[in-house]
Amino acid sequence: EMVSMLDGGSGFNEQLDRTTERLHRIVDINDIRILKRRLAVEIETLRRLAADKRARDEEHRRVFSAEIERLQMRLAQSMEEASLDALTRVANRGRFERTLQQWVRAHRSSGHPFVVALVDVDDFKTINDTYGHQEGDRVLVEIARTLQRAFRPTDLVARYSGDEFVL
Repeated sequence: EMVSMLDGGSGFNEQLDRTTERLHRIVDINDIRILKRRLAVEIETLRRLAADKRARDEEHRRVFSAEIERLQMRLAQSMEEASLDALTRVANRGRFERTLQQWVRAHRSSGHPFVVALVDVDDFKTINDTYGHQEGDRVLVEIARTLQRAFRPTDLVARYSGDEFVL
């Protein structure tokens, strides 16, 4: 401002005089004490602002962490849901195929054996045609439950297609 006023004439001198007066007052010990008190107040204000910001940031981290955890649980549930057959609630074909790939890789690296069996319900079309599709659905659900009870929890029971299950 002062440099720009050099070309402006008398305004520069007035501003220079006011600045000089302020500087002289700061040099005075009383003004320094007042300045120290004012600085102490400003420093305390800054400390409070920083503490408030840390508290807000911590609250945001807590809220964000809780939201991330909630979304991770929803994702896990969605992934689980996407891996189940809607009717029988056993693994679906996609999950079976992913699991089979894992087992094949494990077999190649460790030689760990596994068995795959396909179960086809003979003449299932007759059940649907005779008793209706709702009754056919109930039969498929019961077959899935029976297969799950017959195998270990570490085994996989999956619905491969309409009336075919894979173990």
